[in-house]
Amino acid sequence: MTRLPRSTPRAEGVDPKAVYDLLRYYDEHQTGVHSIMILRHDKVIAEGWWAPYRPEFPNMLFSMSKSFTSTAVGFAVQEGLLKIEDRLLSFFPDVLPEGAEPCRYMKELTIRDVLRMATGHAAEPSIQKEGEERWIFQFLSSYIEKEPGSHYLYNTAGTYMLSAVVQKLTGMTVEEYLTPRLFEPLGFGSHRWEKSPEGVTAGGFGLNLCTEDVAKFGVFLRNRGSFGGKQLLSPGWIDEATAKQMEYTEHMNIDSRQGYGYQFWRCQPAQSYRAAGAFAQFCIVLPEQEMVVAVTSGAQDTQPVLTALWEILLPGVGRIAPEGERMPDTALEGLSRSLTMPLVQGQNDAPGKRFWNRAYQISGNVLGWERIEFTGGAAPSMKVMIDGVESTVPLGCGEWKDSVLNTPSLADPRPFRPAVPTDNMVSCCCGWTADDVFEVRVIYNQTPFDDRLEFFFDEYGFRLRHRRKTGFHLVDETYFGRPALETAPQEKQVAAPKAEFRF
Repeated sequence: MTRLPRSTPRAEGVDPKAVYDLLRYYDEHQTGVHSIMILRHDKVIAEGWWAPYRPEFPNMLFSMSKSFTSTAVGFAVQEGLLKIEDRLLSFFPDVLPEGAEPCRYMKELTIRDVLRMATGHAAEPSIQKEGEERWIFQFLSSYIEKEPGSHYLYNTAGTYMLSAVVQKLTGMTVEEYLTPRLFEPLGFGSHRWEKSPEGVTAGGFGLNLCTEDVAKFGVFLRNRGSFGGKQLLSPGWIDEATAKQMEYTEHMNIDSRQGYGYQFWRCQPAQSYRAAGAFAQFCIVLPEQEMVVAVTSGAQDTQPVLTALWEILLPGVGRIAPEGERMPDTALEGLSRSLTMPLVQGQNDAPGKRFWNRAYQISGNVLGWERIEFTGGAAPSMKVMIDGVESTVPLGCGEWKDSVLNTPSLADPRPFRPAVPTDNMVSCCCGWTADDVFEVRVIYNQTPFDDRLEFFFDEYGFRLRHRRKTGFHLVDETYFGRPALETAPQEKQVAAPKAEFRF
């Protein structure tokens, strides 16, 4: 992976105090931001990762993936493989059974309609049905109630169809197609993109990249398809894709009411736009300020992340503080190095430790945990059994400790999935918050998700309160643990439906 050039805020005409105040705001208000890179003139002027997140970690980008799929369509247009006026159905003449008649508006649906979320559906079609692997068939057999182009409706299934079109034309998945055209020229590191059961890149979700590679994508966009002095994609395509193509004024967030392009969102500052994914995964381009901002996050409410950029950072662009009021560069550097996600505020020891060093069987829970045991003194750990497999997880007191669970990662197919998304890459901290109350925080450090677990011990076992504040389905549940008998059969957790992380 190649690195972007580095500079300082002051050298690129940005008041360092504005950057400092932005990072401090994100930190003190616990906005959920995990990482940020701020660029001006295509140089990184500030960057920060909240421990335990690190620069090399890939991030789940969710719907930011859509902007990459749109870019793949742009390359296909540039290479003469298709026109955006082409009818979607023309690429899949053999998908529907012989004699089956698609609805009238499906016949009229164009690539451009799909790009700008204007398929005409009254509700997004469900293509991920239990036991159904034919996502393309599910989309093409869906009913379109309104004329294509007549109204905006967010449609991840439509983006999947764009991915399928590119694969149909090139014989490559979108990820394979973009690798020599975009990922390699921009110097991306490792990347991963989920596929459907049909072997098609998911398109509307599923791409995983590190923060710096997201920033590189922003540089490519800001330079209208050029990177490193080489024109990769037509400037006209970038201009068209990032311009307002559809009006959408019903979203609860003001920055999502500024219009929609070809899988890009417009923003409040003049001429600005963003590639965006759930929980504030952002690649923000500010042409007038000559800036790019890359953010990864676990924010349930995404608007405050953007509002802080506009109100705290942007006023510092072009502002030169008087000589006596200038913030030293070391202040910003020190803040950047000290960033951390909130740690458990507790003690290393407590009377409740008398309940440790024994295994507990846990009642049914959304994490799929079956047994747990706490051990250790100054360096505690917990042993967790998930789907019949035990993992030992070190717990940091006043710090984060990384570990890998003996479970499949999000990248691996697996028959067992808990009811909420988890991963095998975790970071944990802990502390006694009362005599018999032990708290553990688990961060799945390559996802936006984390769990807060409070164990209330007594002589009968424990009561466990589980909270998760970020997700498509939030969690505030109570479970119970009782001492496990080695000879007793283990309760088998019921496998839940496919986990929510896919979108």
